[in-house]
Amino acid sequence: MSRSDLDLGQAWEIRYPTLIEVSRKGIHRPPRLPEALSLALGSLATLGDLSGVRVMNASINNQPTAIAILDGAKFTKDQNGFTVLTEAAGKETT
Repeated sequence: MSRSDLDLGQAWEIRYPTLIEVSRKGIHRPPRLPEALSLALGSLATLGDLSGVRVMNASINNQPTAIAILDGAKFTKDQNGFTVLTEAAGKETT
């Protein structure tokens, strides 16, 4: 992959209609950062078992950056502007 293949100006934030909440004793709250990081890593590991995920460390703008590469996948947006992850064959992954 050449440097010209990665254009950070095309990056956007993920938008999704529902966010994960932590529930305990009937109380719902957003996850704390360590919980959210654990959920993200668990999700990537599960997806990796199904389709292949590779990870690497990089530096962008002199800041450490963790990159997850989802083989054969593509991010798009739906009609509401929410992020959709699709396989290269066009099948939606929800």
